[in-house]
Amino acid sequence: MQSAGNIKHALLAHSATDQFLIKNYDQLQAIMSHASLGIGSVSGAWSKHLTQIEETLRQIDECDCVGDNGGLLHGA
Repeated sequence: MQSAGNIKHALLAHSATDQFLIKNYDQLQAIMSHASLGIGSVSGAWSKHLTQIEETLRQIDECDCVGDNGGLLHGA
């Protein structure tokens, strides 16, 4: 019982911010979980986008339709 009292006393000694975090822990955990999923989704989409850009640039590099001055050759 004394351990429980010590823990309660330690929790009550914390600042208002700590109390807020302790009181809303479950909700904050859910928010962080959803944020993590969102970040993962965005990261995956961004990676796919960059891969598509890389492929487009590779195709342009292999194409003979780009002139020495960097402009497109008409009729190529």
